[in-house]
Amino acid sequence: MQATPQTDTVSPVAVADLAAFLSVDVSDPLLEGMLQAATDAVIRHINHDLLEREWVGIVPVPQSGRLQLSPSIYAWPMFELPYTGLVSVDAVTGNGDEVMEYTIEASRRPARITVHGWDRLSELRIEYTAAMSTVPAAVKTAILMAAGFLYEMRGGCEASDALKKSGAAGLLKPYRVEVSL
Repeated sequence: MQATPQTDTVSPVAVADLAAFLSVDVSDPLLEGMLQAATDAVIRHINHDLLEREWVGIVPVPQSGRLQLSPSIYAWPMFELPYTGLVSVDAVTGNGDEVMEYTIEASRRPARITVHGWDRLSELRIEYTAAMSTVPAAVKTAILMAAGFLYEMRGGCEASDALKKSGAAGLLKPYRVEVSL
């Protein structure tokens, strides 16, 4: 399942904090963009949203009612929610408007949703809200490190590279959530 955020990313780190970290003027117009790019990269890297935001996951369902991952491995109507930190499941619909019954394992990392009666569907849509209850200082520091690296490189690298090259990826290891389905 692929999930798409329904609003722009808001960083838990203030532009003033990034300016202080870099020892530059807070009015520098590059700071906001670098901060947003670094925050997006951190969210993708740890597979966990930071501040509360709505997501929509769309799953195409094959005729067999189960997803074939390989010739002998099938996935059943159970999905791990990407960009986890589940706050709530707001709606689960099939074929555009049919409300589906489901059960949720919210305490798992990542959260897992099992949809009932999905064998008659061609598409499944899951709307949910995700966030960390509190953004740890190490995650905020990783955002600063990556944003600082992006700022210094001025477009000479990708945001995902900035996580590795700045050392931020090491700080994020304890917060990374693996999604298998």
